[in-house]
Amino acid sequence: MKRSIVLLIALLIAAMPAWSAGRQEAPAAAPEGPITLRVWGGVPEENGPADVIAAFEAANPNIRVVYTRYVNDDQGRLRMDTALIAGGQVDVFFTYRTDILARHAQAGNALSLDALAAADGFNMQEAFGDLSFATFNNGVYAIPTNKGPQFFMVNKDMFDAAGIPVPASWTYQDYRRIARQLSSGSGQNRVYGVMYPNWPQLFLLGAQAALGPNSFLRPDGTSNFTHPLFREFIELRRAMQYDDRSEVPYVEVVSQNLADATEFLTGRVAMIYTGTWRVRNITDPAAPHNFKTAFVPLFTMQPNQQRLYNEGSLGDWAMIAQDTRVPEAAWRFIRYWATEGSDPMVAKGGKIPAWTAYPVERVTEAMLGPNAAQLFDVASFERVVLQPELFSYQPNNPLAVSIYNDVRTVVKEEVELLLTGRQNLDRTVTAIDTRTNDLIRRAR
Repeated sequence: MKRSIVLLIALLIAAMPAWSAGRQEAPAAAPEGPITLRVWGGVPEENGPADVIAAFEAANPNIRVVYTRYVNDDQGRLRMDTALIAGGQVDVFFTYRTDILARHAQAGNALSLDALAAADGFNMQEAFGDLSFATFNNGVYAIPTNKGPQFFMVNKDMFDAAGIPVPASWTYQDYRRIARQLSSGSGQNRVYGVMYPNWPQLFLLGAQAALGPNSFLRPDGTSNFTHPLFREFIELRRAMQYDDRSEVPYVEVVSQNLADATEFLTGRVAMIYTGTWRVRNITDPAAPHNFKTAFVPLFTMQPNQQRLYNEGSLGDWAMIAQDTRVPEAAWRFIRYWATEGSDPMVAKGGKIPAWTAYPVERVTEAMLGPNAAQLFDVASFERVVLQPELFSYQPNNPLAVSIYNDVRTVVKEEVELLLTGRQNLDRTVTAIDTRTNDLIRRAR
């Protein structure tokens, strides 16, 4: 069922340019009088969008914004894409994955923003940095509203009790040893050293963080999954789950629908791999806890590794629908959301603005709240989360972007066979490599 939805989304997006070309033989005239902007986004209104919109409307009384929230999953994206293809229902839309951004830009479903930015005297590269993920045919088709690094949140009290300093940097050997040290108990009273979300791409995490963007492809465009780092990291995750018993088993996370925030706040895990969205769980008065949270970057996989790429990236991309009748108003809105209007997204949504001019101290104050010193190791937050540069390993090569979602499905299916004892590590890596080469052949 899920695969059918994904395929339908892809077919819808692919069909949109031809369909829209047929219905736009004459350009639509801009409406006279008050303007209504139809905005589709994946963030619940109460987590920041409602406040951004209210402030924008106060500053622009001739523009009314109607926000439609869609759930950022396959069915939600299908709903949004259906509205987009119907025409006249969407002016601005947000996308949260670079592969979907690329499909919309390349299919002609979004406007290039270059002319609108130039007319406004706005330098997008200066404001946001690297926009290669949003650039196609020499045009920029989206601007990022969020910078989303990922990292480990750790229970500092558990570290202190074990006599372990919170690391500012560490190797994967350090990580494995510390996770073992922080694990204790058995059965229902088991405390695990670490827990990951059930995202399949995180079985590639250490390798991609060392190798960078498009790392699952060789320079010749074939699969790179025979690189030893992919094997090493998959084996690290398996060994920590079943040999060390220091990582919450993936099978349990999936079958019991375990929530990392709950496991962390109740003291059942010492570390969780997460992102900025999880900060609001720590500050939530409805989730009291008696320990301080610190922040630790991902570990390195190679000796003398010079750069640590991140699963997170610039994100929450704002795009303008190709058939909007009010492009100038749409541009004004996405620029406002991404720059001076972004405060509510920090305070209520746990988002770090991608805007390079946003004051760092406002992020700390807004995200950590008035009880920051009691709840957080603030110094580690500023060091790890507010890092000045974010080097993402998300794919930006057109071929890698086009197959990445399917690659994640392949990894999920093959690693699940490994973790349930139905195939060994060699067969797992070989199958991922073979199936990825099949995807590449079909994509060309």
